[in-house]
Amino acid sequence: MIIISATAQGQIIKKEKIDWIFTIGLSQIAINDWKQGETSGFEFSSSLNLSSSFRIDTFLLRLNIRYASGVQYISNNNNDFEYLIPSDNLLFGETAFVYPVGWKLNPCVSAQFTTQLIESFKLVHGTRVNTASLWDPVTSIESFGFEFSSSSKENYLTSQIGLSIKQIKAEKFTKLTDDYKTHDIKERYKHQSGIQWKTNTKIKITDEVTYRGTLGMFGSFEDLRKWTFSMTNQLNLKVFKSIGIIININLNYDERQMMKLQYIQNIRFGFIISPN
Repeated sequence: MIIISATAQGQIIKKEKIDWIFTIGLSQIAINDWKQGETSGFEFSSSLNLSSSFRIDTFLLRLNIRYASGVQYISNNNNDFEYLIPSDNLLFGETAFVYPVGWKLNPCVSAQFTTQLIESFKLVHGTRVNTASLWDPVTSIESFGFEFSSSSKENYLTSQIGLSIKQIKAEKFTKLTDDYKTHDIKERYKHQSGIQWKTNTKIKITDEVTYRGTLGMFGSFEDLRKWTFSMTNQLNLKVFKSIGIIININLNYDERQMMKLQYIQNIRFGFIISPN
């Protein structure tokens, strides 16, 4: 008689913590005067910021998902114009594996992507010009480096720096991938290697006021004098339970997009839903 025995040991996955915040904002305008005529409009927006950490044996897995979506409608009673314009338009995801070795800087590997949720366009002399859509373009970055983290029950800060590979893929909207030196060819893929630095922050100032921010910088080895820069800032002020004021200030600099600092700033009144 032959007896075969086997034992299996599953990997223990332990949830460290989860932090999320969901907002819904609404703003409205109504104008009727001799300078601008009779104009009305409104804006609806929503956003989600979700971050979670899991312990897998000795490794730490971090997940981060963000989206921001908004639409603005403006019209006048003379039907001279009627616009439905996207405002906030972002989809972001990130995964990071961290190996805590007890140092102030722990080794980590991460991957992220950034794209749009819905089709984007801008108005040029009253004409709609499409600029981007879902996954077109999409930017992905893979990094290997080190992470510094500090957290408490209410606050946290994580900062990573490392060697990175950046890819931009496009199909129709090739502004970020096209090489202007080759006039007869529309490049739909761009590859760069360089250095990336990124930081995520949450600070609970009071029970009613919370700040969340991100900072990202990338420098290509082709020319380390030129860096791309992005920064998001969200300040939530709860007025009554889940009702409050949402202040967003987003900054971005990328020479491929525009030769000056880009910004999105808005103040909205709406719902702020979070576990804390």
